[in-house]
Amino acid sequence: HSQKISTKKTQEIIENAKRKALRVISLIEAKKFPCYVTSLCDWCQYKKICPMWKHLYENLSVSEKQMVDLVNEYLVLKKRQEEDLKRIKKLREEINRYCDKKGIERIFAPQGYLERTLQERTSFDEEKLFQILKETNFLEKVLDISLKKLKELWHQLPEEVKKRIEKEALLKKEFKSLKAVFKKVKPQ
Repeated sequence: HSQKISTKKTQEIIENAKRKALRVISLIEAKKFPCYVTSLCDWCQYKKICPMWKHLYENLSVSEKQMVDLVNEYLVLKKRQEEDLKRIKKLREEINRYCDKKGIERIFAPQGYLERTLQERTSFDEEKLFQILKETNFLEKVLDISLKKLKELWHQLPEEVKKRIEKEALLKKEFKSLKAVFKKVKPQ
Protein backbone atom coordinates (compact mmCIF):
# COMPACT_ATOMS: atom_id res chain seq x y z
CA HIS A 1 0.00 0.00 0.00
CA SER A 2 2.91 2.31 -0.73
CA GLN A 3 3.97 2.28 2.93
CA LYS A 4 7.55 1.84 4.03
CA ILE A 5 7.86 -0.90 6.63
CA SER A 6 11.06 -1.61 8.51
CA THR A 7 12.02 -4.12 11.13
CA LYS A 8 14.88 -4.68 13.53
CA LYS A 9 16.29 -8.16 14.03
CA THR A 10 18.27 -9.21 17.05
CA GLN A 11 21.51 -11.12 16.58
CA GLU A 12 19.76 -14.21 17.99
CA ILE A 13 16.99 -14.00 15.35
CA ILE A 14 19.58 -13.59 12.58
CA GLU A 15 21.64 -16.56 13.83
CA ASN A 16 18.49 -18.66 14.10
CA ALA A 17 17.56 -17.81 10.49
CA LYS A 18 21.07 -18.73 9.32
CA ARG A 19 20.88 -22.09 11.12
CA LYS A 20 17.49 -22.84 9.55
CA ALA A 21 18.78 -21.94 6.09
CA LEU A 22 21.86 -24.13 6.52
CA ARG A 23 19.69 -27.02 7.74
CA VAL A 24 17.47 -26.71 4.64
CA ILE A 25 20.55 -26.60 2.40
CA SER A 26 21.92 -29.79 3.98
CA LEU A 27 18.54 -31.52 3.54
CA ILE A 28 18.43 -30.52 -0.12
CA GLU A 29 22.00 -31.71 -0.67
CA ALA A 30 21.15 -35.03 1.03
CA LYS A 31 18.06 -35.27 -1.21
CA LYS A 32 15.87 -35.27 1.90
CA PHE A 33 13.85 -32.21 1.11
CA PRO A 34 10.19 -33.04 1.63
CA CYS A 35 7.62 -31.57 -0.74
CA TYR A 36 4.53 -29.92 0.66
CA VAL A 37 1.32 -29.10 -1.13
CA THR A 38 0.23 -25.55 -0.39
CA SER A 39 -2.03 -22.95 -1.95
CA LEU A 40 1.06 -21.63 -3.79
CA CYS A 41 1.16 -24.84 -5.90
CA ASP A 42 -1.53 -23.32 -8.14
CA TRP A 43 0.99 -20.75 -9.38
CA CYS A 44 4.06 -22.96 -9.48
CA GLN A 45 5.76 -23.57 -12.83
CA TYR A 46 7.60 -26.68 -11.59
CA LYS A 47 4.58 -28.94 -11.12
CA LYS A 48 5.65 -31.13 -14.05
CA ILE A 49 8.84 -32.12 -12.20
CA CYS A 50 7.60 -31.92 -8.59
CA PRO A 51 7.18 -35.32 -6.88
CA MET A 52 3.80 -34.18 -5.53
CA TRP A 53 2.38 -33.34 -8.98
CA LYS A 54 4.42 -34.82 -11.84
CA HIS A 55 2.38 -38.05 -12.07
CA LEU A 56 -0.62 -35.93 -13.07
CA TYR A 57 1.27 -34.68 -16.16
CA GLU A 58 2.93 -37.92 -17.30
CA ASN A 59 1.94 -40.01 -20.30
CA LEU A 60 1.28 -43.31 -18.58
CA SER A 61 2.17 -46.76 -19.88
CA VAL A 62 -0.33 -49.62 -19.69
CA SER A 63 1.19 -50.92 -16.45
CA GLU A 64 1.16 -47.43 -14.95
CA LYS A 65 -2.50 -47.07 -15.88
CA GLN A 66 -3.10 -50.30 -13.96
CA MET A 67 -1.50 -48.64 -10.94
CA VAL A 68 -3.95 -45.75 -11.31
CA ASP A 69 -6.75 -48.35 -11.22
CA LEU A 70 -5.25 -49.77 -7.99
CA VAL A 71 -5.14 -46.29 -6.46
CA ASN A 72 -8.75 -45.74 -7.45
CA GLU A 73 -9.76 -49.08 -5.90
CA TYR A 74 -7.86 -48.13 -2.72
CA LEU A 75 -9.74 -44.81 -2.54
CA VAL A 76 -13.10 -46.54 -3.05
CA LEU A 77 -12.33 -49.05 -0.26
CA LYS A 78 -11.03 -46.30 2.04
CA LYS A 79 -14.22 -44.27 1.52
CA ARG A 80 -16.33 -47.36 2.18
CA GLN A 81 -14.31 -48.06 5.32
CA GLU A 82 -15.02 -44.55 6.64
CA GLU A 83 -18.72 -44.95 5.90
CA ASP A 84 -18.74 -48.42 7.50
CA LEU A 85 -17.07 -47.09 10.66
CA LYS A 86 -19.69 -44.32 10.96
CA ARG A 87 -22.46 -46.90 10.53
CA ILE A 88 -20.84 -49.26 13.08
CA LYS A 89 -20.74 -46.41 15.61
CA LYS A 90 -24.47 -45.73 15.14
CA LEU A 91 -25.30 -49.45 15.34
CA ARG A 92 -23.23 -49.81 18.53
CA GLU A 93 -25.14 -46.93 20.16
CA GLU A 94 -28.52 -48.44 19.24
CA ILE A 95 -27.50 -51.94 20.38
CA ASN A 96 -26.18 -50.60 23.70
CA ARG A 97 -29.42 -48.68 24.30
CA TYR A 98 -31.42 -51.84 23.58
CA CYS A 99 -29.25 -53.95 25.92
CA ASP A 100 -29.55 -51.35 28.69
CA LYS A 101 -33.32 -51.19 28.26
CA LYS A 102 -33.72 -55.00 28.28
CA GLY A 103 -31.10 -55.67 30.96
CA ILE A 104 -29.18 -58.11 28.75
CA GLU A 105 -25.50 -58.56 27.90
CA ARG A 106 -25.77 -60.85 24.85
CA ILE A 107 -27.82 -60.56 21.66
CA PHE A 108 -28.06 -63.50 19.29
CA ALA A 109 -28.52 -63.25 15.51
CA PRO A 110 -28.29 -65.76 12.63
CA GLN A 111 -24.64 -64.73 11.91
CA GLY A 112 -23.55 -65.05 15.55
CA TYR A 113 -23.93 -62.92 18.66
CA LEU A 114 -22.68 -59.78 20.35
CA GLU A 115 -21.52 -59.82 23.95
CA ARG A 116 -21.00 -56.82 26.16
CA THR A 117 -18.36 -56.85 28.86
CA LEU A 118 -17.77 -54.21 31.49
CA GLN A 119 -14.47 -52.39 31.05
CA GLU A 120 -12.87 -49.98 33.46
CA ARG A 121 -10.34 -47.25 32.70
CA THR A 122 -8.46 -45.47 35.44
CA SER A 123 -7.32 -41.88 35.45
CA PHE A 124 -5.39 -40.05 38.15
CA ASP A 125 -5.33 -36.67 39.82
CA GLU A 126 -1.99 -35.65 38.29
CA GLU A 127 -0.93 -33.33 41.11
CA LYS A 128 -1.53 -35.97 43.80
CA LEU A 129 0.10 -38.69 41.69
CA PHE A 130 3.12 -36.47 41.06
CA GLN A 131 3.52 -35.80 44.79
CA ILE A 132 3.19 -39.49 45.76
CA LEU A 133 5.74 -40.63 43.15
CA LYS A 134 8.12 -37.81 44.06
CA GLU A 135 8.02 -38.79 47.74
CA THR A 136 8.77 -42.44 46.91
CA ASN A 137 11.61 -41.70 44.44
CA PHE A 138 9.74 -43.36 41.56
CA LEU A 139 8.94 -40.18 39.63
CA GLU A 140 11.87 -40.46 37.19
CA LYS A 141 10.91 -44.06 36.40
CA VAL A 142 7.40 -43.14 35.18
CA LEU A 143 8.10 -39.84 33.43
CA ASP A 144 7.71 -40.15 29.68
CA ILE A 145 8.67 -37.65 26.99
CA SER A 146 5.77 -36.40 24.93
CA LEU A 147 6.86 -35.37 21.42
CA LYS A 148 3.56 -33.55 20.97
CA LYS A 149 4.21 -31.42 24.04
CA LEU A 150 7.82 -30.84 22.96
CA LYS A 151 6.61 -29.50 19.58
CA GLU A 152 4.15 -27.19 21.36
CA LEU A 153 6.91 -25.82 23.63
CA TRP A 154 9.69 -25.74 21.01
CA HIS A 155 9.51 -21.97 20.40
CA GLN A 156 9.83 -21.32 24.15
CA LEU A 157 13.01 -23.36 24.61
CA PRO A 158 16.33 -21.52 24.89
CA GLU A 159 18.44 -21.71 21.74
CA GLU A 160 21.19 -23.73 23.42
CA VAL A 161 18.64 -26.33 24.56
CA LYS A 162 17.25 -26.59 21.01
CA LYS A 163 20.77 -27.11 19.66
CA ARG A 164 21.49 -29.88 22.15
CA ILE A 165 18.20 -31.61 21.36
CA GLU A 166 18.81 -31.38 17.60
CA LYS A 167 22.37 -32.66 18.00
CA GLU A 168 21.53 -35.57 20.30
CA ALA A 169 18.16 -36.65 18.88
CA LEU A 170 18.23 -39.85 16.86
CA LEU A 171 15.94 -40.72 13.99
CA LYS A 172 14.58 -44.14 14.91
CA LYS A 173 12.75 -44.91 11.68
CA GLU A 174 11.55 -43.29 8.51
CA PHE A 175 8.44 -44.38 6.69
CA LYS A 176 5.96 -43.14 4.14
CA SER A 177 2.26 -43.12 4.93
CA LEU A 178 -0.64 -42.94 2.51
CA LYS A 179 -3.29 -40.29 2.89
CA ALA A 180 -6.51 -40.68 0.91
CA VAL A 181 -7.86 -37.40 -0.51
CA PHE A 182 -11.26 -37.59 -2.17
CA LYS A 183 -10.92 -34.74 -4.67
CA LYS A 184 -10.60 -34.96 -8.41
CA VAL A 185 -7.61 -33.02 -9.76
CA LYS A 186 -6.91 -32.25 -13.40
CA PRO A 187 -3.76 -30.82 -15.00
CA GLN A 188 -3.88 -27.05 -15.60
